[in-house]
Amino acid sequence: MTEENKTDKKKCSGKGKAMFAYGIIQLGSNVVSAVALAAIALSFCSLKQESKVFNECVEEIQATGKSSSDAVRFCNGGKYLSVNKVYNFSNDLSITKMR
Repeated sequence: MTEENKTDKKKCSGKGKAMFAYGIIQLGSNVVSAVALAAIALSFCSLKQESKVFNECVEEIQATGKSSSDAVRFCNGGKYLSVNKVYNFSNDLSITKMR
């Protein structure tokens, strides 16, 4: 009987190592997933801040009497097109006359 128990243990030892390796791999993949989800959550925070600044910019330009499309174009970094003139707005909202 003791010899039978020894042979059974030898047959199971390979399965035990494989299951241990599988558990370690599974745990590692869960850690990687958690880190990725945390990175995504942090990127949403900066996206929220950026959208807030953009909305404030659009509201400020609209308050000066410009149209919504002109305000969005300006806040995206584009040029403001006026009748017969092209103005380039810098970050400090001063107007530099272009050609």
